[in-house]
Amino acid sequence: MDPNANQGHVPGPAMNPNAAAEEFYRQLQALQQGQTDQQDMNQHLQTVLADITEAIKELRNANVPPPHPPVATPAPAQEPAPEPAAAAAAPPTVPITAVDPTPKQKIEWGEKDTYSDKDKTAYPGFKLLLNQKLMVDWNYWSNDSERVMFMFSCFTGAARTRLAPWVQAHMGHWDFTPNDFWKVIDGAFYDQHTKIKALDRLSYLNQRKRPFRDYLMEIERLMLEAGVHGLEDDIKKSYVRNGLSEDLRKVMIGVEERETFEGYVQQLKSVSDRLEQEEARTKSFRQRKNGGWSPHQPFVGQNPAEPAAQNLPPSDRQQKVNRRAKWVSDAEKKKRKQAGLCFRCGMKGHLIGACPYLPARNPARAPDAMKIGALVSPEPLLSEDERRRAFHRCGKLTALAKNRQQGHERTRLDGGELTDEGTFCKPIK
Repeated sequence: MDPNANQGHVPGPAMNPNAAAEEFYRQLQALQQGQTDQQDMNQHLQTVLADITEAIKELRNANVPPPHPPVATPAPAQEPAPEPAAAAAAPPTVPITAVDPTPKQKIEWGEKDTYSDKDKTAYPGFKLLLNQKLMVDWNYWSNDSERVMFMFSCFTGAARTRLAPWVQAHMGHWDFTPNDFWKVIDGAFYDQHTKIKALDRLSYLNQRKRPFRDYLMEIERLMLEAGVHGLEDDIKKSYVRNGLSEDLRKVMIGVEERETFEGYVQQLKSVSDRLEQEEARTKSFRQRKNGGWSPHQPFVGQNPAEPAAQNLPPSDRQQKVNRRAKWVSDAEKKKRKQAGLCFRCGMKGHLIGACPYLPARNPARAPDAMKIGALVSPEPLLSEDERRRAFHRCGKLTALAKNRQQGHERTRLDGGELTDEGTFCKPIK
């Protein structure tokens, strides 16, 4: 080996073994401290995650309203520090009042708003009201179970009986929600053939004798149910025109129809109102012509004198037996006509069409037996022997058997007549 080979290499200073050991120990401690911090951080994150999960569970299962928020109270009065006179005074502190966190119902709901399935046409309106109630007062109930039970309480009678099995079977399950309950309600009470029925009704709907405005209200409702309210105006006008009454259709022949549906309806309203006024005026004129009292015409003439005693209405006792009016002369009828009284009985408050008495009988057309019975005073009831001798004397033996069967009914004889009480109106020779 050449001894001059390492002449250009200069060796460095030798490293102290103690310093190297200290440096290694220091790096080892730093590494251990970093691992400890990482473990602490992981444990802290796991604790926070567990707290968040527990809070979510408590919020889901909470059935009580949240606690009242703390009331802000003013700080106790302290002596102010001495400040310079030029400093402005601080504004007074306004105390904060506590607010009740419990929500209140904004829409009142009573027994009149329930549904019993008696009238199926009322279900669409009931559904709209109940849906609006749930949307406005959604926070009034704490969970879906309370909302479903409120919806169930809005049904009565047969409707509640029909929904009770579903409520009892699904109570406490995951599908016990308002949306699922709405599906059950619609399937039970919503008429799937509403549109078809409305179209059929539109095809044969007629106004007849009712006012045009009532007819228009019904036909517009049917158009909405049938879904034809958005069609062209000519189609909607044809639905209205086909059901018009005969009088209104004849009047509209000479009228130029407007192009729009709204304008055509306004024309019909104007014409129908004038027709109804004319009919009412004609009816009032007929009543005045016939002597009847009309509310559009006041009474004419002077107050009549007290009617005669024979023209007074019968007493209560006579009304129970015979409610027939008495015959009066034509002059008395004219007086009643001028006074606005009833032609038949002479009383106020009603016309002859509503008179409680039967028509009077003309005494000139009454049979002779009635005239004789009015003049001859009734005799006491005849005995059986006297009646038999009387029938033998008249040669009417068969009338006796008939009289026995019919009681004391009137029996006509050749020589006279028996009244209802069994007495003779005309003496037998």
